[in-house]
Amino acid sequence: MMDHTETLPHTLATILDLSRLVSSSLDLDVVLDRILVAARDLSGAEIVSVMILDDSGEELHIGAAYGLTPEVLAASKFRLGVGVAGWVALHGQAVHTADLRGDPRFIAVATPEDARLLSLPLQVRDHTLGVLNIARRQSTLFDASLVQMLEIFASHAAIALENAAAVTSLRYAATRKRLASVVHQATRDMLVVAPVAQQILADLSATLEGVECAVYLPDETMAYCPLAATP
Repeated sequence: MMDHTETLPHTLATILDLSRLVSSSLDLDVVLDRILVAARDLSGAEIVSVMILDDSGEELHIGAAYGLTPEVLAASKFRLGVGVAGWVALHGQAVHTADLRGDPRFIAVATPEDARLLSLPLQVRDHTLGVLNIARRQSTLFDASLVQMLEIFASHAAIALENAAAVTSLRYAATRKRLASVVHQATRDMLVVAPVAQQILADLSATLEGVECAVYLPDETMAYCPLAATP
């Protein structure tokens, strides 16, 4: 964990090192985990979460978190504009507060109401990708120099997140294209195509983080039968 008494040059060097580490991967899960660890080490916070907007841009969910239970993770979804994180995502502005009880935006799901909270937008060219939430139970707010450091880091983290998300999207699109081709061929020779479809679905499931996938085709009676499915 970083010593917050470091001199500015050392602090900037630390931020750059962490930013390079985060940006060195194009795997979305790896990038999310590295953002999480770096933010935790920089801030010394007890609770850190990286929330990302879904494809519709209307809902935030937690992509990686430290200090939260699985039950809280499952419940921590916010519509754009709802809750502190939703407000940050909608307006693209940071929130730094020690009075969550008195904040009408606050919804007690992931952050204790007695915590000091810093929520930072993860933005690239005014486009918000998600929110970085950092919370701790201390009597004072995060000091100004630490907030500045985390803001700089968040801007670098957002670029890494955008790059990784773009690569994931391209992989997904390529897999869908392969699968569409297989479905077309299946109308001619299902016995040959089925094993190929099975492998493509396995790849698609891995891209979608374990989501079950299946392809169904209509038979002569127009009843749908499975061509292939993930286990």
